[in-house]
Amino acid sequence: MGERAFSVRTWCVEDKLHGSHRNVSISRPNHVFCWTRSSASQGGLYSYGDPSGLRTMVPDPESLRHVNLNEGYPDAFIRKQDSDDAVPVDFILYGAKVACLPMERPTVVTFRNNLNKLLMTPLQQNDPWVIDAVWHGTTLFLEIVKMQEQRQNPDQDRFTYYGWMPLTPRCLYLNPSLASLPRGGTAHLRGSDCGLPTPQACRYKFEALCTGARPSDPVDTTGEFALMVQASAVNASRPNGNAPVALSDAKNDNANHLWILIQLAPVVYPLCVICLSSQIRLGRHLILMAAETDAWETPPEELNDPGAEFVGYVELKTYVLPQNDRAKERLYRDKYARWWVQSYLAGVPTLVAGGRDRSGILQKVERLPVTRLPALARDQGFPFDAFQLIRFGDAALDWMCATASKMPDEQVRFEYDPRHGAITAMVLDPEQGYDLPARVATALAPQPEGEDHQQIEEGVDAKAQEVDMCAE
Repeated sequence: MGERAFSVRTWCVEDKLHGSHRNVSISRPNHVFCWTRSSASQGGLYSYGDPSGLRTMVPDPESLRHVNLNEGYPDAFIRKQDSDDAVPVDFILYGAKVACLPMERPTVVTFRNNLNKLLMTPLQQNDPWVIDAVWHGTTLFLEIVKMQEQRQNPDQDRFTYYGWMPLTPRCLYLNPSLASLPRGGTAHLRGSDCGLPTPQACRYKFEALCTGARPSDPVDTTGEFALMVQASAVNASRPNGNAPVALSDAKNDNANHLWILIQLAPVVYPLCVICLSSQIRLGRHLILMAAETDAWETPPEELNDPGAEFVGYVELKTYVLPQNDRAKERLYRDKYARWWVQSYLAGVPTLVAGGRDRSGILQKVERLPVTRLPALARDQGFPFDAFQLIRFGDAALDWMCATASKMPDEQVRFEYDPRHGAITAMVLDPEQGYDLPARVATALAPQPEGEDHQQIEEGVDAKAQEVDMCAE
């Protein structure tokens, strides 16, 4: 069982000397597919091609100041059955199959969570992480690995209700039988058809209020909306925080881009959290990536062609208002950097942040342009190099692809250990239950034809009737 290492410390030293000369590109997103999952009370059905779960931001979220985020807790908090489910990468492949997305071009397939961890490593060198992977064909598939939490805050459940974001997104485990999902069109599935109960992730009171819920409405985290976007490549200026990223059309068939496929995201009643996908150029890597965003803003009236000119996706965040310099540093150097990575990768232009006091009362609600987050942090005296994070992601993915490609169809564990300041790679034994290579191969298997295909269509029709019954 071989082991290799990528020194984060060495890379940071070299980047400090030479890294500022490198550039990246980003692309404008294009919607290609979506799906909605109804809440558990409505049957927990997945409806592919159904945009009904998309929710709209209230026009004046700033009016939420002084709202008590405790209202309804804990009685009105409808939780997931299991909050510890990690997200299987084969879920992306099944979604891509339904959406008829070509799988020949991507060189990396992952959920955004893995890229968040990877890109934030230079700024969070004391935070360990683990990512499992398999090199299959010409593609690296990355799977989320949830690390055991060291200690649970006794108030964590309440903070989740407010709007606390767990570091690991949750989603539904899919069963190999879903390799037979129909391509294109609309399909309907029960959550129980996918191997586990409802997918797990925490949605929040703040998101519900920002999308029209009353303070007394329940917070239900068991429904979902998902949207897939594909985009053409465009060039982007360096995101130095001094101005919005300038986008210009680019025609380069050989360019490498980041593809983002939507991850299922849960509902906070009456909110369905929208998940967004876009393309972004990340060095030499064409990445199919699942991500989520929280809401959509109505285009301004003066905009004649909102589909072409307006990207109205919004990320919604809450945070504790800092009371001292150390708390301010955590906010601007840590949270702002993390928010920037999450939103910038997905092409989300706006972040609405709700600042609360320690008793859960919203004291501040503001809109933050995502491209301005580095500058806003710098103005507060806590700068971070956003472009360094992109450079690191490119270099680390280069090494991960090169390492895993030497061990094709083996499950490789990439682990960052702060004690050594390095990322290591080691092969996991399939006899110990590590089945990522088999799951990826199953998800990529060709669509069945003939009688099997007809049976699949009949099953989908039957479940479509169940959706109609739930709607009644």
